Amino acid sequence: LKHDGTPAGIISGVDRIVQLNPRPTGIFSAGGRQTVAIMTRLLQLGIRVPEEISVISRDDDPALDFVTPAPARYFRPPIKLARGVFREVERQLSVSSQETSPSFIFPDFQPKATLARPTSSTSPSS
Repeated sequence: LKHDGTPAGIISGVDRIVQLNPRPTGIFSAGGRQTVAIMTRLLQLGIRVPEEISVISRDDDPALDFVTPAPARYFRPPIKLARGVFREVERQLSVSSQETSPSFIFPDFQPKATLARPTSSTSPSS
């Protein structure tokens, strides 16, 4: 779902999502602020998180710990990121400039409280 990044755009996107039939059972958000906008809109619509829709944030944001329920999210521990970058620099220095291969640094998943199997109907309310 694309939106313009504004709160109004995110709200409009959530409104479109919840009208789908069947209603999705999860929303994967692009970041912390977007996650807050999504969760507050779902709350306004009376849609229970995570009972009806799970919410996962792609990015960690310290403010998400002040949201109830605390959103599931991905976290990049600074030490893990630093070690991964250092290993990549070492690798690049030791291989020929013509050798290229992707390098990945995977974030840690924190399930938190917005991730669950839906327990109720997922069709839009009438």
